[in-house]
Amino acid sequence: MAKETDLSKKMRKLARAGHDRGTELYLAATALDEATDDYATGRKVDQMQTFLAAWSKARRVWCECTGEAL
Repeated sequence: MAKETDLSKKMRKLARAGHDRGTELYLAATALDEATDDYATGRKVDQMQTFLAAWSKARRVWCECTGEAL
């Protein structure tokens, strides 16, 4: 498993707490961790694009679920 980011840890915690969008939170957190791991090991342009897309989606889902400002 890829190393967890702070955001993905918070997302998984919220998912485990029984949030209605728990599955979406968990999947976005997993995608973020995998993209972060790939980018950290390769640092190629396509990996950076994948990382930014995964982070953007994860952040959007987090903000929608918590009401935190985007």
